Amino acid sequence: MKTKLVSIIIISILIASCKTRVAPKFMIDKDGILVEKFDSTNVDENKYNLDNEIYVTGTKLIYSYKHIGIDKQEYFIGKIGKSGKTTNEWEFIPIERKNDSTILNVTIIPLNGNAFKASIPDYNQTNFLYNFLNTGGQSIGKEITGVIENKKNIWIHPPRFALFSILELNPFPYISFPTKNGKKWNWHLSIGDHWSNVRWKKWVGRIENDYIYEILERKKLKTKFGEIKCVVSRATANSQLGKTFLTSYFNEKYGFLKLEYINIDGSQTIFELEKVIKN
Repeated sequence: MKTKLVSIIIISILIASCKTRVAPKFMIDKDGILVEKFDSTNVDENKYNLDNEIYVTGTKLIYSYKHIGIDKQEYFIGKIGKSGKTTNEWEFIPIERKNDSTILNVTIIPLNGNAFKASIPDYNQTNFLYNFLNTGGQSIGKEITGVIENKKNIWIHPPRFALFSILELNPFPYISFPTKNGKKWNWHLSIGDHWSNVRWKKWVGRIENDYIYEILERKKLKTKFGEIKCVVSRATANSQLGKTFLTSYFNEKYGFLKLEYINIDGSQTIFELEKVIKN
């Protein structure tokens, strides 16, 4: 009798557990990305983080980068010193002139909570910190933004701190699941003139960027982790200012292994994943 009672209790618990594991519903947010839709009673600030597999709190993804100017020379982003002092103006600095005021690496650090709670209480992305490190590995700049990671798509804000703001006009890193060669999808974004800069393009008012993404192929990419299989996608952004491009190399374990941007002025910005640290 006791055995039957125990069995009934276990079965009841399993049924209740299965009922709570309801597959998430999805909705299209104001920017056209598929995001998880939760019941209004769910006030957990970490609800968009819980099923993440790449952008997990306690993880650090460290990237190297280089900016290739229209002169085909390679640059970092940093501050140029004058008479032994550092200016407050960010510049593209030739790589051979790097110093303690130069950004050498860009780190992604996923965060708990909602850093934008005061202004955007219903923020539907995982917060993360971009930490900009100098040649000594010290932080010389920070930026908090967001990533959308779920079973439908992964979409992430590029770094836009200092002169990384040139990337605002480019396609954002974005993968739509399931991935298959030849798959295409679209996106749209309105961009204000506070992102304009005389270094690459100046405009007044808002512009409309239309994006087309396409999965090109699967290939093995040589990385600091060895050769890793990845999905290669190509994206084009088109506005009244012209066109920009992004080729991305995505792996379901590590995320974006490599990002190759062609900017609005014809320059290039390239990121490569160097290290993943998990606590």
